[in-house]
Amino acid sequence: MIKVTYLDHCGFEIELDRHVLIFDFIPKGSPGAGFISHAVLSPFDRGKNVVFFSSCRNPDHFSPEIFKYIHTLPHVRYVFSSDIRVGDEIKDRFKLSENDMRKIKKMHPRTDLELGEIKIKSLRSTGSGVSYVVDCEGLRLYHAGNMNIWNLGDTEDLMYQTEKSSYRRELKIIKGTHVDLAFVVLDGRLGRTSFDGIKYYLMNITTDLIFPMHLFGKYDLVRELKRDPEIVNLRDRIIDIDRPDIVFDIPDER
Repeated sequence: MIKVTYLDHCGFEIELDRHVLIFDFIPKGSPGAGFISHAVLSPFDRGKNVVFFSSCRNPDHFSPEIFKYIHTLPHVRYVFSSDIRVGDEIKDRFKLSENDMRKIKKMHPRTDLELGEIKIKSLRSTGSGVSYVVDCEGLRLYHAGNMNIWNLGDTEDLMYQTEKSSYRRELKIIKGTHVDLAFVVLDGRLGRTSFDGIKYYLMNITTDLIFPMHLFGKYDLVRELKRDPEIVNLRDRIIDIDRPDIVFDIPDER
């Protein structure tokens, strides 16, 4: 069984047999992200290999508070977008030694990294930072981070056309491959274009299950998306997220 826990906003915890992969986790009470109010890790075997991924430096994607686990998890690593800086204040606050700092790996867009059994590819986000494609234990995951067709709600606007082109260009890198679990932006602040990014992903990247994220608590958007006539034949792939801390037990068919 694959266990996926929704940690609010863009945060997800994926527990596999030997690994726990944690994406864009903002611990409860982190400064600058007060709207993320429920983020608490789900219990897991602390002896597993744990990797924290942060996709960009924005406070709804990265919090230094994740370093509080560096002294309690024996096999922990961190993978960050290259725009995240771990300065002296953070080092002093969390008592990060030189050995601790070696547990942190940074990724520029369109680079590759291997951590034991884990293979990671980064894509260039249309927002800030990177998106992650992660292969681990025979499973392929895609976490969009801040990648979306960002715009002002006008499909004729130059910003929309530029973002759409950039979004499609990056996803072309993984087009033709199979993704098991994907975590994709669905942001209602974009008005009538809110569904454009996730719909393009759904219709072009072969994926078993898609978890909408970046919802800002607007969970009704997920139900609205699933009613869209353009994707009616694909809607069963979209996971119904309706609250933080919800746990999904997914049959392991690897």
